[in-house]
Amino acid sequence: MYQDRRKVIVIGGGLVGSLCACFMGQKGYHVVLYEKRSDLRKDSYMRGRSINLAISHRGRVALRSVGLEETVLGSAIPMQGRLLHGKTGALQSMPYDPVFNNCIYSIGRNSLNEVLLNAAENYDNVKVKFDHKLVNADIRRGVIRVQK
Repeated sequence: MYQDRRKVIVIGGGLVGSLCACFMGQKGYHVVLYEKRSDLRKDSYMRGRSINLAISHRGRVALRSVGLEETVLGSAIPMQGRLLHGKTGALQSMPYDPVFNNCIYSIGRNSLNEVLLNAAENYDNVKVKFDHKLVNADIRRGVIRVQK
């Protein structure tokens, strides 16, 4: 029996899942991404996740690999370092990268997730299905069961 090994199923449309779908879509795989939640781009309220996160050099490399670094950093806030409070109450500035003077970037989780989902859906070979919960997976047989 012939099976197309260029098919990929991604479970979860959060930051990692949607980025994975972008990577796989870019490489020509036929991707179906299943997300148990509704489409966050259509919902006015999303619960259960922090509002901001920091993108470091490693995150920038991943975003650059799928052509999204400039798009994401365009709406992110650069953070050069942090302020530390000493025992005496004095503040001390500590840069994140004193050697190369790089910074990390703050961005809203949902905002980043929207960019990644939009990018994934821009690939003709990527389909995103919301409101689909993984019920069972048989990895050895390559079979999953999802519930809508």
